[in-house]
Amino acid sequence: MINKIVKAFIIMTLVSGNAYAQSGQITGKIMSEEKKEEIKNVKVILIQASNPIDSSFTDKKGNFIFENIGLGTYDLKILKKKYMTKIYQGLKINDKELELHTITIQKGIDLGPTICTWK
Repeated sequence: MINKIVKAFIIMTLVSGNAYAQSGQITGKIMSEEKKEEIKNVKVILIQASNPIDSSFTDKKGNFIFENIGLGTYDLKILKKKYMTKIYQGLKINDKELELHTITIQKGIDLGPTICTWK
């Protein structure tokens, strides 16, 4: 009986370790295009296959992070009142961090999103 429990524990450990290895993260910083200042409380939405799967807000230094993201291709939508919406398409997540560095957004009336392809 104990032998079965030990085997089950080992299998669960291997499976959970494998699931962790199959994920990545996205990090970035949002700044104003005009003043080059960090913007806090920007809503950042992670989208896969046209479906929002997670969202986050930037901290006081404009930083955001999405952790433990499954492998695949994602879009990122950036929203802030009084700023133009920006969408980055084609973000590929593998088993490591995708650092987007600095993303700038422009003040103005949002007449529709600016679409950017990530390469």
